[in-house]
Amino acid sequence: MPPDVLDALKKLIAPIAVLAIAVIIWRVRNLSLRDDLAVVAPRARDALLWIVVWVAWMALSEFVANKVGVEAPEIWSDRSVAAMGVLFVGMVLLAPIGEELVFRGLLYGRLANTSLGPAGAVAVAAVVFGLLHIRYGWVLVAFVVVDGVWYGIARVTSGTVIIPMIMHVMGNLLAWYQHLPRNSGG
Repeated sequence: MPPDVLDALKKLIAPIAVLAIAVIIWRVRNLSLRDDLAVVAPRARDALLWIVVWVAWMALSEFVANKVGVEAPEIWSDRSVAAMGVLFVGMVLLAPIGEELVFRGLLYGRLANTSLGPAGAVAVAAVVFGLLHIRYGWVLVAFVVVDGVWYGIARVTSGTVIIPMIMHVMGNLLAWYQHLPRNSGG
């Protein structure tokens, strides 16, 4: 197996582990996908609204990141198409689904009915979610916390974890795309 594909497969471990943890907790605690995790089909109007809001936020956050000097992502010029495909599965599909089930499903669902209330649950889930991304540095953690707040607000207002999943997939798709080699045109 080529080393870059093996390296990409190793990067699947974390998203698979997060997804597995969510599934194990769901099964062991006999939780309801609908009532406890909010895995319900979103209303089309809500989905469209949040996609528009999310695209606007992604554009603004990219602009701000550029202005504050956040480094551009490393270009995967030495990665094979197979490795980039494996990274796509982990980064764009598995990670957002698992993380949203954990943070806007399980964690938010458990905290929203405590003295924290929905706003406190959104805040706690966003901060913990941000800290999960510490390997990218504190500036990017701040951006991820704000992303987490947006995901949480979408979860609260729509009543479903599916919309934050879609938003998260879109954000990670942009991040994955930014790693792709560019044709220099010559």
